[in-house]
Amino acid sequence: MQRFMTLASAFVREDDAASMIEYALLAVLIAMVVAVAALTLGHAVSTEFANIANCVNQPTTGGAISANCQAGATGGGGGAAGGFF
Repeated sequence: MQRFMTLASAFVREDDAASMIEYALLAVLIAMVVAVAALTLGHAVSTEFANIANCVNQPTTGGAISANCQAGATGGGGGAAGGFF
């Protein structure tokens, strides 16, 4: 029991434990930000690919190009990715 108390007090006195906890908290925070960004962007990318797939499968409506399938109509920026760039 004495050995345990000695090791515990040495652990508390050293700064390594605090640094390790800080790094762990930082890693958790970064992981949470990445997860939220992946969920948000994942939904946007999924919607964009669904729109592109729809335009590829049915590019015309009554002989004319659908308004949703014109360049940049699904995103807003124009470009090859339909507004992402």
